Amino acid sequence: MRAPLFLVALAILGCKGKPPPEQKPDPKKVETPGSDKVPPVDNAWTPAQQKDIVLPEGSASAPIKTTVPLSPEKMKTLAALKFNEWESEPQLQGPKQMKVRYTTKSRPFIMVTVVAAPCDPVTCPALDLDTWKRPEHEAIFHYALNKSMQAVKGAVLESGMADFYGQKMVYEYHLGLTTKLDENSNTSATFGHAYTLFWNDGVNQLHVTAEYRDLSPVSQEALAELVPRKTFELITRAYMDYFSHAWGG
Repeated sequence: MRAPLFLVALAILGCKGKPPPEQKPDPKKVETPGSDKVPPVDNAWTPAQQKDIVLPEGSASAPIKTTVPLSPEKMKTLAALKFNEWESEPQLQGPKQMKVRYTTKSRPFIMVTVVAAPCDPVTCPALDLDTWKRPEHEAIFHYALNKSMQAVKGAVLESGMADFYGQKMVYEYHLGLTTKLDENSNTSATFGHAYTLFWNDGVNQLHVTAEYRDLSPVSQEALAELVPRKTFELITRAYMDYFSHAWGG
């Protein structure tokens, strides 16, 4: 992602801490408490503008395994799903793939991209990390990763296996930021912070990415604090949970 470099107010997004005994945590929300570490400036948001992120309410169970390829009608239904406090934008609908993007209505902006499609031998490799890392699967595995990010010094590039209510899934995580002067001596930044889960049952596939989509912070450390990795994981899991049950219903 490329953007002009701005100073932004840091907001630490994370899970709610353990509540007092008389309170019950809400598993459908991720808290955005805000911070005064850096004062807000033009185009930045303030802690007063921040809201808890409302998550889709899923089944908290392993995905439903499908038995037939997703039909165009089913993909159209999936692309039409809407969630409270998220703006939806269907990208692709048709016989081969469904893609829809959701963006938080409040800042800092977080975007979730959900991709669902029938399987083929190339796009649905076995769910083990070594297979996913093969060159023929690189375009799928790194589709959410800006290629220039791979060359950023100090960038965090991580992949592995995640447990999703007893079901193994492949994940990809990256965090990086670099700045440079353009031809007009203005400072610009290339940055990215995202977490993706990949799942397929051999018949259909589902990919979910949550990523930071707001102004560039002043450093990679600040980018990591604005929306912590754990928040991205919670958001991605919530959308994966919802769609991996909606596609079988």
